[in-house]
Amino acid sequence: MLYKNLLRAYEITKTDYFCVLDPDDFWIDKHKIQKALDFLEKNKDYTIYVTDTNIQTKDGKIEPFINKDKVYDSDFNDYLNQDAYLGCTLGSTFRNVLFKNGIPKKMQKLENSTQEHSYRGDSFRRAIHLHEGKAHCIPEVVAIYRVTDEGLWQGSSKLKQDILNAAFFKNLWLYYDKKYPEILVNSFKIYNQAMKNMLDNLYDISDSKIRSNSIDKLKDLKFFYDENQKQINHTINKHIKQKYKLM
Repeated sequence: MLYKNLLRAYEITKTDYFCVLDPDDFWIDKHKIQKALDFLEKNKDYTIYVTDTNIQTKDGKIEPFINKDKVYDSDFNDYLNQDAYLGCTLGSTFRNVLFKNGIPKKMQKLENSTQEHSYRGDSFRRAIHLHEGKAHCIPEVVAIYRVTDEGLWQGSSKLKQDILNAAFFKNLWLYYDKKYPEILVNSFKIYNQAMKNMLDNLYDISDSKIRSNSIDKLKDLKFFYDENQKQINHTINKHIKQKYKLM
């Protein structure tokens, strides 16, 4: 139901720009949107305007969250190299280059059960917009991200978050028709770290059903990586050679 509602929202989003504000977060700068529009109107090659965010902890304290001390631009190559800075969704304004003409077919016809969760999230929205242009981040705090136990992400265990992250990058790789092997390798690395943490008992899982369900999902990921191990190894070896060449 959540994913269907999101698709309905995208379907009616025909404006040139849009932004997202979850009900448990809030903006603190009344000029936030205007500043973003001013920049995006003058810089047509940018698809995301990013501002910084602070967090409000569970006890009400305001603390730095993801703050930059300088202007920072990113493109999709930076994203592939895990060097992009896309901030937090509530601090971002997007150029509507994707939903203005309808929802992408890949978002409508899902190939596996995990894609619904991957495609409904903030990380996916940021990635597919960065693919169409560049992101511009300014070091100005204009929003507050509230930390609660009820959030879809914050309310999840560390193990569940790792599994969702691994599945997200796997599905993003599939979304772009396996064009960017770096994304697949990133998924594989997250999976490996999750497996290591589980074997080292770094996850606190007292519920046997949750543990069993997590293991099943990790097995599904393992099967997927086995099918694509040749591509993973080729990409990792290529990056290692490039690293030593630069050294």
